[in-house]
Amino acid sequence: MKKNQFMPLAVVLASSALLVACGSGSDSDDTPATLTGKFLDSAVANIAYRTETHSGFTNANGEFNYKAGETVTFSIGGIDLPSAAASSIVTPLTLADTLSLENVTVSNITRLLQSLDVDGDASNGITISDTAHTYAQDMNAVDVTSITFSSDQNVTNLIANSGSTTTEIVATGTAINHLAATLNSVLTEYLISGNTYSITSDNTSSTSVYFAANGTGNLTFGQDDVQDITWSISGNSITFTESPGNADYWNWVYTPTSISGNQIEVSFSVSGVEDGAPVSGSGTLTLNLVLL
Repeated sequence: MKKNQFMPLAVVLASSALLVACGSGSDSDDTPATLTGKFLDSAVANIAYRTETHSGFTNANGEFNYKAGETVTFSIGGIDLPSAAASSIVTPLTLADTLSLENVTVSNITRLLQSLDVDGDASNGITISDTAHTYAQDMNAVDVTSITFSSDQNVTNLIANSGSTTTEIVATGTAINHLAATLNSVLTEYLISGNTYSITSDNTSSTSVYFAANGTGNLTFGQDDVQDITWSISGNSITFTESPGNADYWNWVYTPTSISGNQIEVSFSVSGVEDGAPVSGSGTLTLNLVLL
C-alpha cells in the first residue's frame, strides 16, 4: 500500500473537462474560444444569463456560452442570483461559494428554481417560463442570500403567478434532496467516470488514478507499479478501494475542501489491512485533473 492516496471530488461546483456545444446566447468574439457551461439543479432551461461577452437564455440542457476567465450571472426578471466564475458546470453551490448543502443561499436558490419549474417536476429538468421573467421584472430588491427569503411577499407572489403548476415555495428538504441527487449524478458523468487525476501530497510523487466508467480503474505509482481499484459514489463522498479482494487492502473516503480551476483540495480518511494488521489514518491531498 502506498501512503496518502486520493479520492476525488464529492460535490460538483466548478470546472470539469466537459466542453460541449451550446444553444442560445450571443457571440461577440470568437477569440479566445467560446466555451459552453451548464447550469444544473437538474438542467435549468430558459434562465437569463450574462457574462462579459455573452448573454441570452440557457437552452433546454441548461447550457450557456462564456469565455475563459469570465464571470456569469443568472437572473429571473429583475432577480439576480449571485455571480460566480463561469465554468463547464455551475450549480447553486457554485453561486453560493460553498460546499455545504445546508447553506442558506443554496437552499433559497434551489427552492426558487424548483418552485418556478413550469411542470412542477424537477426530475425531468427545470424550465423557467417567460411569464416568470415578466412578473419578476421589477423585483431587483429580492435577496436570495437572506434568511427571510422564503417569507418575502415578492417571492410568494412570483411563485403563485409564474405559470408553474407549483403555486407555493417548495419545501427545503425536498429541494435539497433533489439537488443532492443531481450532484451525485453529475459527479459521475462529468468529473469522475473516464477521467484521470494526478495526486500531489508531501510524500507522494508520480502518482495518478484512473476511474473507468464501470466502477473499476487503477492507481499508478511511478511508471510500473499499478494497483487495481473499485470506486463508487456515496452521498457527497467517493469510496475508493485499493487492491479489492486481497488480504491487504485500503478503503479511502474523500471529501472536497476547496476547488480552484482543475485542482481540488480534499480531506481523506482511510482504513484497511496491511501485513495482517489493521491500519487507519487521515490527511489532505491535492487532485489535479489530467486533460488527455
